Amino acid sequence: MLKNLKNDPLILPIYMPTLLLAFSRGVLIPVLPLYVRDFGASYGLIGLVLAAQELGTLVADMPSGVLLRRLGRKRTMIIGLVTLILTTTLLFWARSVYEAALLRFAAGFGMALFNIARHHYLAEMVKQSTRGRAIAFYGGINRIGTFLGPAVGGMVAAAFNLRVPFLLFGAVGTISLLLVALFVTRTGVAISGETQHPSLLHTIKTHYQLLAAAGVAQMFA
Repeated sequence: MLKNLKNDPLILPIYMPTLLLAFSRGVLIPVLPLYVRDFGASYGLIGLVLAAQELGTLVADMPSGVLLRRLGRKRTMIIGLVTLILTTTLLFWARSVYEAALLRFAAGFGMALFNIARHHYLAEMVKQSTRGRAIAFYGGINRIGTFLGPAVGGMVAAAFNLRVPFLLFGAVGTISLLLVALFVTRTGVAISGETQHPSLLHTIKTHYQLLAAAGVAQMFA
């Protein structure tokens, strides 16, 4: 099993960036509510800031698919990661709860871009017979990173202050970005403009029930 894992073409372009990014997101779990509370925000505003990234992801999911088709998976992944890393790191310098909410919302756009391109890459690079195993491994790595991150985030905040974990997010996220830039292949970079594709509006009209159900499920996942 370890030998197969070592030779897995997804280790460096997908699994390692996923682990690092999940860890980085976990770092913020114990910090964000206290960070927002330091602005003197009400409990309602704290909840709004915490939900802002997921809202941004929900809003950006459909446009991200269009962008993926035009730019290709590697560039879409890189743009998404740069957006996510930059907007999250900028929380270190945020001076109001509204700045923080806006940055979190923008981070959701980056997360949507990266997630959709990452799943597309995984689906293309794995044989159908082993795709379930690859997705299960991907999910497990996500959970491991999220499990480890909060403890480190709490220790960093206790040792320094509530803002330093955002710098840690930026540093670890940059390693993820480098792995993606170096190891994600450009095979099938973009879909030819000559291919006929349904419009965004047509897709929504045709599959609105499925899209609504998937969106609601993602919000509560």
